[in-house]
Parts: sequence; structure tokens; C-alpha cells
Amino acid sequence: MKKIIIILLLSISFGFFNSCEEFLAEDPKSFAAAENLFNSEKGITQVLHGVYQAGNRVYRGRYYVMMFGITSDEIQYRNSNSSRQEMQNFVFTAQNGNLSRCWGANVYGISRANMVLDYLPTDFKNQEFISRIEAEAKFLRAWYYFSQVRAYGPAPLLTQYIDAEPFPANSTVSEIYDQIVTDLTDAENKLPKWTEIADAERGRATDGAVKSLLAMVYLTRATSEAAKSDDYSKAAAKAKEVIDSQGYGLWDDYNDAFLPSSENGKEDIFSYQFAADAINNSIHTDFSPNPDLYGQSGYGNFYLLDELYDSFEDGDERTATFLKGEYTPEGSSEVFTTPDNKAFTQKFRDPDNKNRNNHGTNLPFIRYSNVLLMYAEALNEANSAPSADAFSALNAVRERANLDALSGLSKEEFRQAIRDERYKEFHGEGIRWFDLVRWGILEERVEAVRPGVDVKMPMHQYFPIPQWEVDANPNMDQNEGY
Repeated sequence: MKKIIIILLLSISFGFFNSCEEFLAEDPKSFAAAENLFNSEKGITQVLHGVYQAGNRVYRGRYYVMMFGITSDEIQYRNSNSSRQEMQNFVFTAQNGNLSRCWGANVYGISRANMVLDYLPTDFKNQEFISRIEAEAKFLRAWYYFSQVRAYGPAPLLTQYIDAEPFPANSTVSEIYDQIVTDLTDAENKLPKWTEIADAERGRATDGAVKSLLAMVYLTRATSEAAKSDDYSKAAAKAKEVIDSQGYGLWDDYNDAFLPSSENGKEDIFSYQFAADAINNSIHTDFSPNPDLYGQSGYGNFYLLDELYDSFEDGDERTATFLKGEYTPEGSSEVFTTPDNKAFTQKFRDPDNKNRNNHGTNLPFIRYSNVLLMYAEALNEANSAPSADAFSALNAVRERANLDALSGLSKEEFRQAIRDERYKEFHGEGIRWFDLVRWGILEERVEAVRPGVDVKMPMHQYFPIPQWEVDANPNMDQNEGY
């Protein structure tokens, strides 16, 4: 059975790094037998593709950005799909199909990472190659488990594929975080920096991605039930390592951070890879009106809430990513108005591709601006007052947006400034819900912008585990309240 699973995995893994033609030169179907897969660098690398590709079912379309946007205070769904309305109104149940997509993607990714780690040969000639593959698989397993524990809480913890427990019980949040930190610590310093990685391998995990994710894990754990006293200081230290030694930076123009021409560059630390004419994203169609500025048709499903749009200061150049009010599409003389005169983000647009179904814009998970703001936040929380370094990191993000530098803030004022900046900087990237939960203000913020919605805490700090998963596993418990 496991041989069959491996071959099936291989057959669907082709294409994750389509932007890297050399990296994808192998036809996965050329491997006829499972025992051959882990006997060559090409076979092992191809199986590793499947670990990256596991998230395709949730990352490729609207689902990831939607799930953590319409359940926060940033994005509104404007059509009638019942499961999305349930999510937006916080009346969802464990049967909600949209909520199960993220769970399934994480489970696939974890299982595939475990398979790679279990089958890696110990007597392979090129041990440097094996060390890199192992580090990548551990980084990816940590990423999928981090996504799982933040969204669903005490999920089962499996670190084996060959001898995996068929009906695993829930693990504690603390146990899951410990495993995430162990995996990332094991992977640290074993992967190339983004400036050293071969062009044909751009998009694969790097040392900067490992350190950045560690900073994010520590910062998130600091406010969870698994919190440790030194989490903020560790988050600041890891972010500082990235800032000082990895060669990252901000593009001068905020919009450039999202262009295919900038992918895997100085601001793109870790993202889900797309490429026009290969594995192209379809996120933009849901976040664009019909027609958009380039004359393409969109669905106009998701727009920015007024509270978010109104939070941008005059002169903030990040507003150039919005389409709001009257506009004339490229190549047209007709004037259109965005639906309900709302703002639609254009972050996921590929301006070089006029076919709406042929966009290659990556979905960012960790941008360098996030590392800067994590560093500033962690420094502020770890100390009695914001330091000069904390102000410098925050102001780097503000100054890129053409905003004045901040100074002289108290610890509480600086904390709010960070929260305001993250609200604007990462709009529409599937980050906001996680921020609101870790700050303990999900209920406050959602109820403030969605009249009539009742957010129940602590129930809604996690989403429900899909009911089909609980029904199939007699040892698994559903999250509280569902």
C-alpha cells in the first residue's frame, strides 16, 4: 500500500516549482517502482516536491486568504455562498467544507514530510544532499504543523509515516509547539541563504526561511497556552539574525513585493510558488471587480472592510494596491465603478498576463516586512519600553509606505502602532486572523466591524476539526464548543 501511495504522490507532485525549469526537468511518471525513488537524487528531490505541493488545495485559490480574512476584521464576502456566510457570521460548524480545506492540506503536508524523513537512506553517497533534503522536510513539517496548531489547536501529532498510529489521539498544544521548535532547530543552518541558492531552485526553503519561521513561532507561542517565559526574547533574537545576516530588504515600491518579477527576491522569504503557463494562481479573480484595471473579468467576491480602508493615512502609498470607486480599464474609454463603491486589493495580480486564468503571482507567507515588524513587537514586549532598534524596524516599514517615522511612544502606544501597521501592511494575505487571536482581541475587533456577529471565546480561538475526521477516528476529540 505504501508503494502505491508513493507513486500516487509522485504523480501529483509535478509542477510545484514550474518557475524553476531545471529543477523540474524530471518526469515523475518515469519512476516506475517505489524502491527506486529514494535511490537517486532526482527521485528524492521529486518526492520532496510533493511535500511542497500538498498545500495546493488551499493555497492555489481563494481559500486560505478567505478563511483568515472573512473571519477577521479586514475582508468582507459579498455573495451568497452559505458556507462562507457561516464563516463570516461565526455560525460555522464542524461540517463546514471551506474550513476543512486547510486541515486537509496540513495533514497531507505532514504525512508527506514524514514519508520523506522515514525513507531517506542512511548510506547515501552524497550525505550533504541528504542533509539538505532532511532539513527541508523538517522545515515543511514545522510549517504545516504551525498552520495546524494555530488554526485548530490540539491536533494529533505524528512524526512517523511507516509506523504511523492509524487512530491518533489529540496532542496538547504544548507538545505540538515543542515538535515545531525541534524541527526548525534541527533544520537551522543546514540550508543555503536565498542569495546562495541556485536560480533553478528558487522557491525552496532557505536558512532565512527557517530562522524567520522560528521567530514567528516564538512570537505566537508567547501568547498561547504553551507560552514560555523567554518566547519574546527568542523571537527578537531570531528576527535579528535574519535582519543582520540574510541579505533581505524591502522593495522601494510596496506593490513590487507582489510582482512575479520580484518573486523569491529580497523581500520574499517564503511563499507558495506560482508561475504563469504552469501552476498559476486564481486568487486575484475573487479579489478583483469585473472588469478590473486591465480589462479582465473578476468575480468581485471579496472587498476590504471600510474600517481597514479608512485606517490608511493620507499619503500612504500602499493604497495604490486598491481599486476603489470610478476607474477606466486599460484599453477602454468606458468608466466603471467598483461594486458598492468598495475597495478591492490588487496584490495578487500579474500585470503582464491579460488572461485572468494565467497569473503567476506568489502567495506570500513570510515577507521581510513581517520579520521587521515581528522584531519590533518582540523587542517591545520583552522590555519595559520600545528601544531604538524597535523604532528603527517599525519605521523602515512606515517609511517605505511614505509615512513619517514614529518616536517617543510608550510601550502601550508602540504596541498599538505595531498592530495598526500590521493591519495595513499585510491586508489580504491570510495573516490578520492569527494576529487577532494571539493578541486576544478577536472578539472585540470582529464584533466592532460586523454588527450582529457573536464571537464566542474561548471557543472561537480555534476552528472546528472537520467532523468527518472526528467520526473516522474513535480516539480524536472535537474542539470545545463544536
